[in-house]
Amino acid sequence: MRKMLRTLRIILSIQNTININEILFAFRCIPVIGKYIPDRIYGARAPKIIALFFSLIGEFFRIFFGRICLFVFLFFASGAASSLNDYAQESFFLYGFLIISLIGVCIYNIFHIFTETKYTVFFIGMDAKEYILAKFLYESVYVFSSYTVFGIPAALLSGMKWYLAILIPFAGVGFKAATLGRQMAVYASRQARGKTQSKRGVPVSIAGNGALSVIFIVLLVIVGFAGITIVANTNLYPFLAAVLVVGSLCNIPGILLIRRFPYSLYRTALFAEQKRGEIIKEKEDRLNGKKREVRINETEEIRTGARGYRYLHEIFLKRHFGIFLKKIIVTSVITALGIALASVLLYFEIRSGRPEKSVLLYLITRHAGIFPFLISIVNFGAFLAHASFANCDSAMLVYSFYKTPKSLLTMYRLRVKSAILYSLIPGVMIAVFSIVVMALTGREINVFDYFFTLCVIVLSTVFFSVWHMAIYYLVQPYTSDIKVESKLYGFLSFLVGFVCTVMAFLPLNAFVLTVSGIIFTGLFIFISDRMVYKFAPKTFRVK
Repeated sequence: MRKMLRTLRIILSIQNTININEILFAFRCIPVIGKYIPDRIYGARAPKIIALFFSLIGEFFRIFFGRICLFVFLFFASGAASSLNDYAQESFFLYGFLIISLIGVCIYNIFHIFTETKYTVFFIGMDAKEYILAKFLYESVYVFSSYTVFGIPAALLSGMKWYLAILIPFAGVGFKAATLGRQMAVYASRQARGKTQSKRGVPVSIAGNGALSVIFIVLLVIVGFAGITIVANTNLYPFLAAVLVVGSLCNIPGILLIRRFPYSLYRTALFAEQKRGEIIKEKEDRLNGKKREVRINETEEIRTGARGYRYLHEIFLKRHFGIFLKKIIVTSVITALGIALASVLLYFEIRSGRPEKSVLLYLITRHAGIFPFLISIVNFGAFLAHASFANCDSAMLVYSFYKTPKSLLTMYRLRVKSAILYSLIPGVMIAVFSIVVMALTGREINVFDYFFTLCVIVLSTVFFSVWHMAIYYLVQPYTSDIKVESKLYGFLSFLVGFVCTVMAFLPLNAFVLTVSGIIFTGLFIFISDRMVYKFAPKTFRVK
């Protein structure tokens, strides 16, 4: 145990050093003031102390913020569901906790390669077994503590018995231990049989087949939505409680399987993960046109009447239409799947004979802040910014004429318009479904409610399209190998995502959001336009 704690101290120290350097680099990337911060900031004590403070805050949010949101969501969602027909809230709370925990099981992979993994295991030769076990110990401690601090009170407030509520942190750790033990057992069995690579030559991952994980997650989501009505109309609480007990007991077989994992396979599994990541990265580079061949002069087969930078933008869109079309199809399919699942819930709500008590209607009319949250997920702006850098800007920024204020502002405006048009596709789908829900369940809704709901969706689409493109030009988070290495970009993205999440829980109607959205979005468009013109020539560059 003492050796494991020493290993954990080294891992956390290296991770903290990496975070501090990234935070100091983010300070130097801040528009206007960043150019006055010298290189010697990395060796100064005072800035490092400030960066350490931000690093600790970031680690705290990484550990606890997601768990806080999870249990706050489960508490309020289970309360809203139970208020429809006076169902037991504890059943919905426990049901949601188990479904989300099973989804987490499908994506759990402690062998994933991070920067500190490369430094500790591959560069300084740390014992791979001690590294993995130290990380698992750390994860188990913060999962258990966060579930204890936030999960148990939320469960008690939802009506769960105390002897079941105290099992939540044990189940949280148990699901992870059982998953890791299962992954290790299967991986060891495959290695013993000589199955080290897939048919495509990709090293076998300890996390298993990613496609199967996605399929299981989709099935769990579908079952989760469909099972809400079953939980509401049948007494499944004893069964759910039994699953919670089994999850708590999973710690025992999970730990036994982890201890039986062969010592030599720890480093083998880490190398396989690294190689697999490199192969996936190469495929992504090929799909994103990472060959750096931006040939805008070969346009015989492309007809356009545009000129200047509009011509360049249209050529870029048409030459990479396949990439954008694939993204649009994927986003539309995900949106359609979400609408289909919500439609199942809407069907049973109408069949209940009390459509005015619909949860969907309640969210649309009383919590219209859910629309900015949904639009932020399906917005096309971030993808267009990434594709623009990978397939155009990374090559064009070597030319001085492309970096003038007028040139950058022109391309910025053209890309914002394209992001808005592409993002309207899933936005229209959400708007149509919202109108259908209001028409079928809202007997007292007037025409202005429909209009303001549409306005909220359109304004959200415009704002996030402008936001993603503005932050791309003002921060430019991508390195020459198309990696995001900007803490400032991550912090700003987290801040906007946090605000959207909070808005989804606030009681806001569409009229209030429309009025405030028009003012805020209009000011943001004006300010971002001026900032891009003034600061982008200094911040928009290849790093």
